[in-house]
Amino acid sequence: MPLRPNSYEERTKELTTRLEEQLTQFANQTEFKRYLTFMASMRQYSVDNQILIFMQNPKATYVAGFQAWKKHERYVQKGEKGIQIRAPIFEQQPVLDPKTKQPVYENGELKLENVLVRYKWVTVFDIAQTAGEPLKTTRDFVNERFQTDEDAQRLYDQFKNYLNQFKQLHVAEKTYSIHEEGRGYFVPSTNEIIINA
Repeated sequence: MPLRPNSYEERTKELTTRLEEQLTQFANQTEFKRYLTFMASMRQYSVDNQILIFMQNPKATYVAGFQAWKKHERYVQKGEKGIQIRAPIFEQQPVLDPKTKQPVYENGELKLENVLVRYKWVTVFDIAQTAGEPLKTTRDFVNERFQTDEDAQRLYDQFKNYLNQFKQLHVAEKTYSIHEEGRGYFVPSTNEIIINA
């Protein structure tokens, strides 16, 4: 159900009330399972926004803002009601020394950090509310780029080299035998991923 276009404070109060009602409904195990399934498709959003999306459109599968859909050559269909979620607003502020409370400089430059200062309401739309070019899926990407074993091996090698060079993680191949069907394991003490060669 779409939200009424009110002031920020009124919308916040309305959504808080509806959120509390929705959480009460989650006591029903079937409804909670339905919500968990929904959450799996919305993992790029905060839990608060997942609940807000679910409350307003439980059938939503993929949401984005009006301009984001345009970039994908998809357009919100006439008459569709948007889904209200909260977007964080960040500002760059000087990093302060914890002891002196004075701004920190590095190489003569003021060190800045992004700080969350507030939220604003934004409108998003589910893919079912749009029309246009089909969205590319992960499967499409894989089918286009990895048509041979050599393509997959090249990606694996590049990914392994990236992890070994730039991350505090080491990927190695070793031949070992295990009774289960596992293809690798992680060693926390050495931060290694061992892949069965």
